[in-house]
Amino acid sequence: MIMHIRNIAVAIMTVMVMTGTGYASSLKTSCPAVESIQEKENMTDKRIDYAAVVDGNTWTGYYKKAKLGALKDKKVTLNQVSIEDNQVQCYYQSANPKEMSLTLTLSEDFKVTKSGENWNSDAESTGVENCTESNPALCKFDVETAGSN
Repeated sequence: MIMHIRNIAVAIMTVMVMTGTGYASSLKTSCPAVESIQEKENMTDKRIDYAAVVDGNTWTGYYKKAKLGALKDKKVTLNQVSIEDNQVQCYYQSANPKEMSLTLTLSEDFKVTKSGENWNSDAESTGVENCTESNPALCKFDVETAGSN
């Protein structure tokens, strides 16, 4: 009886390993809200580092010309969302882009695909897919975390 249970368990594990896709989980998500972005002064590199966690995913970026509080002071908003080379890029800027602009990207390796119909595929000519939604906060994409096959 024990031998039979062990054989079944081994068979199940073998099927799981052989049918793995390379990705452990998938999640529909969007760029971080400005309010969720944390600022930290980086004295070593003389810049401000930015980070946000959305749905368990960490987004990072930096800006050399910024001062702490610039996101709020300059009234920065999400301006555009793009997918290029399997990397989501969230572009933020102030009303005057020369005052403040910031790009956040996912800090880990993911498989990313666009979700919904609001994407303009320039991938053939530029390799970039831009979200065409008038409100970039509504741009959604699927993020698949890497598995361990």
